[in-house]
Amino acid sequence: MQDALKKSLRIAGYAVMAVAIAHCGDSNNNNDNTTPRATRTATPKPLTATPTPGLSAIPTVTSTGGTVPTVTATPTGSPCPGGISFEGNAATSRLDTGFVGFAHDAKIIDRGKVSVATDCGGNARPCGVCNVTGPIPNTNAGAGVSNNHRCNGDTSIECTSNADCGASGTCEWFFGSPLPLAAGGVSTCIVNQVVGIITGTANIETGEGATKVALRSSVFTGPALNQPCPTCNGDATIADGVRSGTCSGGARDGLSCDVSGTSPTFDPNGKTSFDCPPIAGARIAALSIDLSNSTFTTTKTLSAANPDCRAAAGKKCFCDTCATAAAEPCSTNADCPGGAACGGKRCRGGTNNGAACATSGVASECPGGACGVPGQATVPNQCSNGSDCAPIAGSNNGECPAGPVDFFCSPHDTFQGCTPGGTDCTFPGDTCAGKNRPCFLDNGNIGGSVTATGAAEVPVNGTSHPKLAAFFCVAPTSSGSVNAAAGLPGLGRLQLDGTAQEIAP
Repeated sequence: MQDALKKSLRIAGYAVMAVAIAHCGDSNNNNDNTTPRATRTATPKPLTATPTPGLSAIPTVTSTGGTVPTVTATPTGSPCPGGISFEGNAATSRLDTGFVGFAHDAKIIDRGKVSVATDCGGNARPCGVCNVTGPIPNTNAGAGVSNNHRCNGDTSIECTSNADCGASGTCEWFFGSPLPLAAGGVSTCIVNQVVGIITGTANIETGEGATKVALRSSVFTGPALNQPCPTCNGDATIADGVRSGTCSGGARDGLSCDVSGTSPTFDPNGKTSFDCPPIAGARIAALSIDLSNSTFTTTKTLSAANPDCRAAAGKKCFCDTCATAAAEPCSTNADCPGGAACGGKRCRGGTNNGAACATSGVASECPGGACGVPGQATVPNQCSNGSDCAPIAGSNNGECPAGPVDFFCSPHDTFQGCTPGGTDCTFPGDTCAGKNRPCFLDNGNIGGSVTATGAAEVPVNGTSHPKLAAFFCVAPTSSGSVNAAAGLPGLGRLQLDGTAQEIAP
């Protein structure tokens, strides 16, 4: 049993890595019931977007923003910002992925920054609500934050257009350097690319808002348990634009690099770099995430429209995949193209690949393929004996009060499963700790809900520290062990703390 726990512990946090822009108002694309707060309509600055299949469906949510922040007076005539940057806080942000619970409480890598332009730049304050579009270049690239505009076939190449990339793909925006994650003999490296454009609105005075962001999270197998991503060793100063380090592992093993971000969990092997991408042949998934986020506390509630859980009779699950060849993540049938059913059986492989079917396994209706649904058979949680998830006092998190109890090294090597009293925990100061399995609080019941906490902060001298909230559905990977460990397809929840900074016009 302990071996099984080791193989599963905390794997699937690598299914997604959320990107968000703070300081923003409602994008009007999230199909929610939020009371409109924008009082100004403007035409966004034009940017070219490439539509991406599987990124149009956004989970239905209702937001309860609470008290609107008090607005601090701003000197008359001060200019409105020309843009806003957002950098996530790796220490306090929380990402919960899938229904199993192992992938809850995941952390992000530091120094991930994304910037957007506003359409009110230079106007005299008060600015009110401004439209935002992006990404745009980070103004402080090379001064503690990396240039995140890179070729997607080789992120060591900085670019401004596709012409700069040549045979190395297209010029794209990324959120944070490669993210290392590992558990019980399985290590993975995640590269997070922004797809198309970021859109939304920003209330410059109150710090409130929301944006619509599409991500592609590419998952690669890692070279070692304690080094999931290629690392940049020996670099003198992080993200200074000077490649004074050397890549260890990956496609540019032995070549020069500048550290882009750090994961303290894998210290001393947690320093990753855009200059040290993984080997392309090691990619095992490219997960599409349609992410709507806001500074308002958001609640997602199960309804009859959500798909039936496939391994829990009479229960509803928030997420599954569309009965199509692309198997897009979905929350209801309305998210699926061509009238396909969310969670329905479809032919997998063969001449009828993607066509709806009725009989599991190999069937005459799927010549050369099989009829089924990809990923793990969905359930609300993995609490012991079918027991319910219970709230943890003082939070919106849940745990299985009847178990199971999972054991892992703490406080540093939390990716490492362990046996109490054993010798698994080798990092100085680590001990083997146990806790009840995390879970979502809906329990698969219609009317059951989960909450993500968001909060705005009034900017002071152009700086604020908001918390962004988001829900999204995550499709399964091509790895059965990853899907089983995380519980995919499944719900994702992001509560992202960070720093928003106004950019001068």
